[in-house]
Amino acid sequence: MAGARTFDTPMEQNRKYFTSHELDSSMQQAQRNVPANTLLIDPNEYQRLVAVQSLSQFMHDPKASHMDAAIRVVKYIKRSPDQGILLKPTDSFSITAYCDSDWAACPMTRRSINGYCIKLGASLLSWKS
Repeated sequence: MAGARTFDTPMEQNRKYFTSHELDSSMQQAQRNVPANTLLIDPNEYQRLVAVQSLSQFMHDPKASHMDAAIRVVKYIKRSPDQGILLKPTDSFSITAYCDSDWAACPMTRRSINGYCIKLGASLLSWKS
């Protein structure tokens, strides 16, 4: 993929990835221009490539659209080689996770607000807020 074009974002915004053959078939019948989304013949290539949470849920039955999305992530990473997760040198390889939620905290919608962070030693690995 050395000569592949790069992307500004890791995944297409608002793109839905379907998991069942039945759902794929019904979507294709309902919408005329939906491309076929076949199972990959050899899922090993997809399974070696994928480390993104939203794509890793399809590890057992990856489809062509899932592989296309994984390739897009690679092209995004290629565009930003200087970005990544900084792992600080440490003696500790312990994983620590914190989470917080505030039930019905949003004054407009009464929706809950929550977030989490996961650390390896002193290095932040994942977060959501």
